[in-house]
Amino acid sequence: MSNLLNATIPAAAAVAVDSQFVFNSTDYVVFSLMLSISAAIGVYFGFFAKGEDTTEEYLMGGKRMKTIPIAISLVASQLSAISIMTIPGEMYGYGINWFFNVLCMVLVVPLLNYVIIPVFYNNNITNCYEYLELRFDKKVRVLQTFLFISTMFFMLPIFIFLPSLAFSQVTGYNVHIINAIVCGICVFYTMFGGIKAVVWTDVIQAAIMVVSVVLVGTMGAHRVGGFAEVFRIAGEGGRLDVNFNLDLSTRSTIWNVFSSATLMWAGYVGLNQSCVQRIVSLPSLKHARRSLWIFGLGFMVIMFFNCFTGIVIYSRFHDCDPIQSGHVSKVDKMVPYFVQDTVGHLRGMPGVFISCVFSAALSTLSASINSLGGVVYFDYIKPCIRHTEHRANVIMKLFVLFCGVYCVLGGVAVEKFNSILQVLYSVGGVSFGATCGVFILGMLVPRAHGRVSFGKVGDLGAKTN
Repeated sequence: MSNLLNATIPAAAAVAVDSQFVFNSTDYVVFSLMLSISAAIGVYFGFFAKGEDTTEEYLMGGKRMKTIPIAISLVASQLSAISIMTIPGEMYGYGINWFFNVLCMVLVVPLLNYVIIPVFYNNNITNCYEYLELRFDKKVRVLQTFLFISTMFFMLPIFIFLPSLAFSQVTGYNVHIINAIVCGICVFYTMFGGIKAVVWTDVIQAAIMVVSVVLVGTMGAHRVGGFAEVFRIAGEGGRLDVNFNLDLSTRSTIWNVFSSATLMWAGYVGLNQSCVQRIVSLPSLKHARRSLWIFGLGFMVIMFFNCFTGIVIYSRFHDCDPIQSGHVSKVDKMVPYFVQDTVGHLRGMPGVFISCVFSAALSTLSASINSLGGVVYFDYIKPCIRHTEHRANVIMKLFVLFCGVYCVLGGVAVEKFNSILQVLYSVGGVSFGATCGVFILGMLVPRAHGRVSFGKVGDLGAKTN
């Protein structure tokens, strides 16, 4: 649920006011190249490397996807556009304790590999909500898919509008025009290329994210005086102190961060259809397990550099806090300010950074609408029509197009929000918690039945109203 926890317009707006980015021709070329490559991948898989006209091919690549691209795609989908800016700010303001969100992967990956994912492979399940019908009953599946669809529709306009707003504010272009162009490209390669285009664009976008995060972190450390100097200053400033406090009212400790993150990541990667769909597109459980091991390693590496950037920011500004001096209004805005201060003089680097933010957003949006199309068709449309593989693919492609139009129109409403973080915590937390709870109940409690699970989820749903 990282995408749900990090979406807030004030954070996105940070790129503009305080960072003083100046886009030149090189930056536009870098950004345009990223979008062009994404569109080209859609053209390739949509028109030149087409497989059979089946739903299995469109949604799961015929279950012939490759291990490493799926692992990279999973890594990319866990990084939201705003988390790239807010996580370093968290480390800058509150220290190293958040890093245990990353270290929890040492438990999450084994839990996925040996408890959750085998259930889907052993039952030949490609839609994770199908498991709920097999394990409990139809009512539980219908309710859970409704929660998933409702949450996704709430989030879709936000995924891409926030980086569009950032780009608009550093270039002066109308935010809705930018939003429409980028949404159009995302819809194009997702609609025609299917899951193959989603995965391979994720690979390219992940590469952009890695380059940006590593360059900013290492060049910032060099400017401070090297890695040793960074850790020395951070240690003296208390940013490397681990909080072992058992007080539940403490903001973040090793205990509450590690435990909550373990449940969150296990549920989001293993029980969210946008992730499950890619995992089960691999030929066998052996391939899936190998992919998840690679995912865990890749996730920890890129998130380490993202967190390290926050420590570098502290070391750079420990004796001249931009917040106190009035150059930056809040901690969420430290990253773009630091990027401009560190690498802003290098031609193309602002373009790389904005491309990094958009890459994170595109990987999230494309995976979401692709999986959402499959869930809507198989759970709500297929029972009402005469199913053929070609008709199903056409309907899912039209639904992807509808989602793109909805995202563009929804941007008009999102623009009026001051902050949606509290709403996202409430809606996302309740819906995801209910979903995770029902799945774990079915997998670990053999005697549990549908009436119990439906009642619990119904109670949770009622509390959101």
